[in-house]
Amino acid sequence: MYEEGIRETAQHLAEAPLEKIPNGQTGNGFWCEDLSASSLEEILGWQAANKAWNKDLRQRTNALVNNRLSNNISWSDYTAARKLTIGEAVECRRRAALLEVQIERRYASSDAARSPGTRHDTKSRTNC
Repeated sequence: MYEEGIRETAQHLAEAPLEKIPNGQTGNGFWCEDLSASSLEEILGWQAANKAWNKDLRQRTNALVNNRLSNNISWSDYTAARKLTIGEAVECRRRAALLEVQIERRYASSDAARSPGTRHDTKSRTNC
């Protein structure tokens, strides 16, 4: 019974497009590769959504490992689900890097508009 639920989850993950993730403040729910027209607030919303997605991925991975360790799922089901979550984690890290670059650019451009003596510490923020 539990094994069937894992298979359904793995099937659902396989069918879900990676570009659809929860989307903090922008409202449309889909990832946009071109962030150049987005405001800083929108990008910070994307970053918050990406961090939440990363947390969900870590929780699902932990549950998957625990289910495998307690022999609730087969090795083949575990490896199939693990491949999917690894792919999602790679995409999450890629998006985190893109978002960080966009945030740094926006802070740099806002700093250039201010006096040259002020600068935000962009290295203190964390990624996925």
